[in-house]
Amino acid sequence: MMLVLIFVIALGLLLLFAELFIVPGVTFVGLAGAILLGVGVWQVYEMYGTLTGHLSLLVMSLLSGWVVWKSFKTRFWKKFELQEQIDSKTAQDASELGLQPGESGKAITALRPHGTVKFGSLQIEVESLSGWVDRGMEVEIAHLEGKKVFIKTK
Repeated sequence: MMLVLIFVIALGLLLLFAELFIVPGVTFVGLAGAILLGVGVWQVYEMYGTLTGHLSLLVMSLLSGWVVWKSFKTRFWKKFELQEQIDSKTAQDASELGLQPGESGKAITALRPHGTVKFGSLQIEVESLSGWVDRGMEVEIAHLEGKKVFIKTK
């Protein structure tokens, strides 16, 4: 029976570590691991007494702490971090981009009523005053309002 309890506790620890390293978030894997650990330790207390229960709880806690400490020491979490930085900047005003009312462009995406239009080499997020505009249609800038660009169909 002791081998079964060791197996249940080991499986619970394995599932909790899988939750930490493989399946992040609160999922069935982590919940199953926590339940198995709880049942395993509870059964050790029931079958072998308080001293053995405390020892199994201590060993389980030490093993868990060691694995988490080892994962941070070996920089295991670096694999999951976003390493790239975004260095683009937003324009203070749409006119700073060199756009003027009446300038023509082509809809890259469907505008429902928001979408992307290409003006020369610039791709700009715009809002349509003409309702829905299909992809590929020619449009022109109706007016600029701060950072917003409003377009209409030609």
